[in-house]
Amino acid sequence: MLVRGSQHGWELVFLGVVPGTVALCDLLLCRIRGSQEYGYKVELTSNEVICRRSDGEFESVRWSDLKAVSAYGAHLEGYTLLLNGTASGCAVPDGAAGIDKLLKRMRSLPGFDFEAITAAAMSENREEHLCWEREKSSDGTEALLADSPTSLLSNLDRPKRRS
Repeated sequence: MLVRGSQHGWELVFLGVVPGTVALCDLLLCRIRGSQEYGYKVELTSNEVICRRSDGEFESVRWSDLKAVSAYGAHLEGYTLLLNGTASGCAVPDGAAGIDKLLKRMRSLPGFDFEAITAAAMSENREEHLCWEREKSSDGTEALLADSPTSLLSNLDRPKRRS
């Protein structure tokens, strides 16, 4: 059938073999990636952003300490938000549970550049793109922005890091 190039033979190849091969490759890639990744969950409080991994470890950054937000990524691999503070930081992968709430909260940061996230996710060379940076006041000190999440802070203690 395929040797003679009949119409039904080529249909079999394109409708059965090709999609089956693509599905098998996709399954194998998911298993390889799945064995290398943790489950992530983002928690937002009035005081900080916490990113917890399924193994119990976590990273956090206080809103008042937040200096910059970047997106790091590569084409077909997604992106990771990098929340950088002076004393701590937090890396949040795009597949983390609760990232939608974090992105919604990022809208309150004046001048937050959502296009930088898209640029990071589509970059060919695993590039980091700046999404937001805290403004500096005229005297060179960091300005506390009235409409940013940092204005909502309370003096709550941070949870203790599990080891």
